[in-house]
Amino acid sequence: MTQAGSSAIQSRRLVLAIAIVAAIVFCPVVIGSDLPERTTGESARVHSSFPFAQDASTPDAALDEIEARLGGVASTAPVQFAKEAGLPSGARDVRVSDDGMVVGFSIDGEPDETITSIDEIMEVKGWTAVNLGGIDGKTYVKNEGLYAQVVMTATQVGGSTSVVMRCVSR
Repeated sequence: MTQAGSSAIQSRRLVLAIAIVAAIVFCPVVIGSDLPERTTGESARVHSSFPFAQDASTPDAALDEIEARLGGVASTAPVQFAKEAGLPSGARDVRVSDDGMVVGFSIDGEPDETITSIDEIMEVKGWTAVNLGGIDGKTYVKNEGLYAQVVMTATQVGGSTSVVMRCVSR
């Protein structure tokens, strides 16, 4: 394998790892529950957005399982997401969870630029932004529509930003 090919695989794994961690961290916060003070492997599996990877013996095995299934994951945001939230222009490598409630993508540029771009989209659609406090991202809330809340994180990966948006329905 070439150096560039190896680098691309490592970059893709990093983006996937960030998405998994964001889903594990934010899922309980979004639905109003708390992770135990000491997270065990068992409790982390309970909160996993990828239940099919729960039995993996190592984190790399779990990532391999997730990557193997990416071919079956939607590559465009569902219609309800586009109507309620939306993606900034330039979003690429869009991935959507089976239930359509988690949307991830990459975009060129810095996290601050991406957050500003998403803020503008969300404001036009009636969302109120709340800072996450120490994490690059925002929580968006509103009183009407399909979603009650959208939690968005933006993480620098090389020259791009990896974004994960977790929607909470009413």
